[in-house]
Amino acid sequence: MIVKFLAFKRNQNLKPVVNCKKTVMKSTIAVICVTIYLMVFSFLCATEIAVSVIPYLFVLSPFLVITMVLTILKDTARSYPELGADEEWGYADKAKDQLGIL
Repeated sequence: MIVKFLAFKRNQNLKPVVNCKKTVMKSTIAVICVTIYLMVFSFLCATEIAVSVIPYLFVLSPFLVITMVLTILKDTARSYPELGADEEWGYADKAKDQLGIL
């Protein structure tokens, strides 16, 4: 948890504003853990080292991936603008004029 102190007026006391990075870390950790899990699973399948463990890892993997996706979708660390009725999702780093025709 990161705590920043902001003064709104010259004579007013400093007020703590809590800027929580918990959801960002939660999403990042979920992606890293599931990626490592799937890499280990792929390695074990390719090398056939622990053949008896592979079915259990296979059954567990969809639950982990779904949990990761839900964690990412519930992440509210960044706020995105609501789209209008005639708008579609697009890239925020480029303007419409710069995209051109694909």
